[in-house]
Amino acid sequence: MAAGNDEKEKTEDENTAEEFETQKPAIQEKTVGFQFEDSLFGIPQWKNDNWKMIQVLSDGMYFTWNSIQPELLEKGVSYVKIEDYSSALADLSKAVKNKNITNARIAVFKLTQMIAEFFSYYKTNIPSEVQRLKSTVTGINFYVKQNNWEKTYDLARQLQQELDTLKSNVENNKSYIFQMLELSITDLEKSIQEQDPALVLIRTNLVVTNIQELETELTQIQGK
Repeated sequence: MAAGNDEKEKTEDENTAEEFETQKPAIQEKTVGFQFEDSLFGIPQWKNDNWKMIQVLSDGMYFTWNSIQPELLEKGVSYVKIEDYSSALADLSKAVKNKNITNARIAVFKLTQMIAEFFSYYKTNIPSEVQRLKSTVTGINFYVKQNNWEKTYDLARQLQQELDTLKSNVENNKSYIFQMLELSITDLEKSIQEQDPALVLIRTNLVVTNIQELETELTQIQGK
């Protein structure tokens, strides 16, 4: 009886080992490499119905853009910059129509850059450099996904320049939140130098979160 039990346990162990070996390739395939998820306005692009949602959002931008153009011109924004924004918006519509996620994201990045520039024409509680930081981080997030490290390096340098300008224009630049932002940007730059796309993605999200926290802090200070 003991020998029979030993034989049974041996057979069960062999079966378990075989099952483990069979499952190993599937487990390994899941962990190989790092893949980015393409999205626009936070909506995944691979579902056709989502493109309809994206088109609604992009179409709605024309109405908003038309309503603010007179005010921008009145504040001194040049016709050239107005045309540049209109052209980028048209590029976005074309890309959405063709369901081209890469061209759509390029157009969105151009739009965010120009919106950040428009902010400098307004007097608000939030310095315009904050918006430029946001648009630059958006660009880093995009270009690293395209494996365009040269453009990513350029934007990383711009990010540091905008941070330095912001620091000189903000009185409370020693606050806990501001230091968190500085440290997160330093870490992001290290990830870019190391060309680690997974860490760049994580740290761009962290920088954006810290920028939002800084916006809240600056608004509260101005409100006192």
